[in-house]
Amino acid sequence: MSTSFQGEEEQWIEADGNGNVAEQEEDILGSLFADPDPTDVFFFEFGSNIKIPLRGIKAENGQTLHSTGLTLWRASHLLCNYLVSHTKEIVENKTILELGAGLGLCGILAHKLGTRSVVLTDGDTDTLAEMRHNVLINTNQTTEKQDGSKISTITCRQLRWGRNVDTFFEQQKQVQTAINERWNGYDIIMGSDIIYVEEIIEPLFQTVVTLLGKDGKFLLAYARRNVSIDLVFACAQRHDLTWTVNCPDNNGEGIFIFERRLSL
Repeated sequence: MSTSFQGEEEQWIEADGNGNVAEQEEDILGSLFADPDPTDVFFFEFGSNIKIPLRGIKAENGQTLHSTGLTLWRASHLLCNYLVSHTKEIVENKTILELGAGLGLCGILAHKLGTRSVVLTDGDTDTLAEMRHNVLINTNQTTEKQDGSKISTITCRQLRWGRNVDTFFEQQKQVQTAINERWNGYDIIMGSDIIYVEEIIEPLFQTVVTLLGKDGKFLLAYARRNVSIDLVFACAQRHDLTWTVNCPDNNGEGIFIFERRLSL
């Protein structure tokens, strides 16, 4: 079974939703001095068997991009390392959703590590195009069931947090039940470097609690930027989530693992 929702997507560029007139004028001025060759190919190796090339924009141009997902940010490396070191309990045979997947590194890695299925999402149209290219060159996107039909085990979807999330859930339930008849939410939701302004925290967690399975986990790879982690914790608490912290360097950056609060 292969179901495509790509025709339902809307044109949306990240900066259009967050910018203002002054910033747009600065962007126009900055484009006069832009890098004449901003593209790059990133290469990643995990162990001896997993090699992932990605096409995107040079990291040094990241702060000037209209679509931040077109390059790689440091928290994605934290998340990749965590997936590799916790493959059996976090990845193998799990249904995974990645939010703000960007170029697709973490989702592609999860696919190669043996997840049952993974859906990479982003809201930005340009980012989705690059993500789909990277998925295409790195993966075998389908697997054959016993009845001979084929199902997609890694897909790319547009998802803007807090918008039409219930519809997204129902569409994904239709797809996921072809893989797991009892699916009722993702085993793992993950995201890296996805919190950069306060305004997106609430729609992010609204999206997470709608799509997360009863016993699921939300992995947030956090790098310090302009938003305090305390604001993230406060929002998680409002949504009745608990959390544990994995910060190996004790610098406030690392993997934060959110779960639904247990009912008494």
